[in-house]
Amino acid sequence: MANIVITTHWTDGDVLPFIKIGSELRKRGHRVTLITHCYYKNMAKSQGLDFEAWDSPEQHRQMLEDMKEELDPLRNPCALERYKKKYESIEVRLREFKKVIAHCNTTDTVLVAKNRSSVAAYLAAEKLNIPLVCVFMAPSEMLSMVSYEMMLGKLLANELNLLRKELNLAPVKSWLAWQSSPKRQIALWPDWFAEPIEEWPAEVINVGFPLSYNERFDNLPPDLMEDLLGDEPPVVITGGTSKTIRPEFYPLCVETCRLSGRKGILVTRYEELLPKELPDKVKWFRELPLNKIFPYTSAVIHHGGMGTLSGAIAAGVPQLVLPYYLDRPYNALCLKKLGIAEYLPPIKWKPEIMVDALQKITASSFRERCKLFSKKVSLQNTMNEICCLIEETVNNEEFLLKDISLLQTT
Repeated sequence: MANIVITTHWTDGDVLPFIKIGSELRKRGHRVTLITHCYYKNMAKSQGLDFEAWDSPEQHRQMLEDMKEELDPLRNPCALERYKKKYESIEVRLREFKKVIAHCNTTDTVLVAKNRSSVAAYLAAEKLNIPLVCVFMAPSEMLSMVSYEMMLGKLLANELNLLRKELNLAPVKSWLAWQSSPKRQIALWPDWFAEPIEEWPAEVINVGFPLSYNERFDNLPPDLMEDLLGDEPPVVITGGTSKTIRPEFYPLCVETCRLSGRKGILVTRYEELLPKELPDKVKWFRELPLNKIFPYTSAVIHHGGMGTLSGAIAAGVPQLVLPYYLDRPYNALCLKKLGIAEYLPPIKWKPEIMVDALQKITASSFRERCKLFSKKVSLQNTMNEICCLIEETVNNEEFLLKDISLLQTT
């Protein structure tokens, strides 16, 4: 069996799918190591995965705080630059490279890496001549990288080449060509969710949604069970597991529930993001297994993250999406085109508009359409397909980064 080394960064939506993938690969007899933030160590270990942390608990806590700096890069480009220097510098990438190669110690090693941020895995695959599988979490990731190349391509290539020089690797001409060089690229959404990204210069295989791993909660609180099984299904409100949401997100969602007279289940780890007082019909929980409770709810109001939206699609639950920044607006647009969500950009984040949107998506006809896509998700066999695609690369020269020379400067 193979030695699978998985690398990823950032928050639950970027990590939990890889824990699920790693768990399935482990069941198939492979040795699997996950390299990511220390927060996920116990979760990975519980699934039989070996684990290496990028950071310490304090460094991870600070990273989550610093992620807020990314919230408005157009208004605050200096803050974004500080963030990049702190978490994506040459020094950081070299430390990560050393951690990755320490686990690439057998000839049957395969690297599985989140796109763009897993620079160390790309370099290790190239340096050690190891197959690399690139994984995309959301459709807009490809679009954003094409945009980066158009606007900042020369700068990005120069930064990359400084890093490559430290590893005695030849310079490349194009950052995008290097980022798109893996021979096996996987997209974690079904082909019906979004139009193909024609600008992306490589083949990408759609495998479906990797419905989130979340088995940290065996029992739900009794008062929550009472609400879920009652005559009035509640509305779930969540802005994901990072702080990269606008400060008015939770207060407006709570006010929408209050004005509409609906029960609300608000899920966030960050109490400081909440309004000072909650209505009697809205209850706050730091964490919940959302995929377990979605089937018992009337709607989900959320930020547009792929993990949240895929769980809601699988449950057949209508969605009201309030996206801002990152992949979220594009995700919301995809949902709206499918007719299973309403999408409100920040300019429309007003209680009266949100109440009307919530009323619209909770109509029976809207929910029936959501059920059609729930059936589509139930037919997918995502984990098996991902595992087969990864296994196909083991000891297979076809998936080595052997054409990097074509990208090099002369």
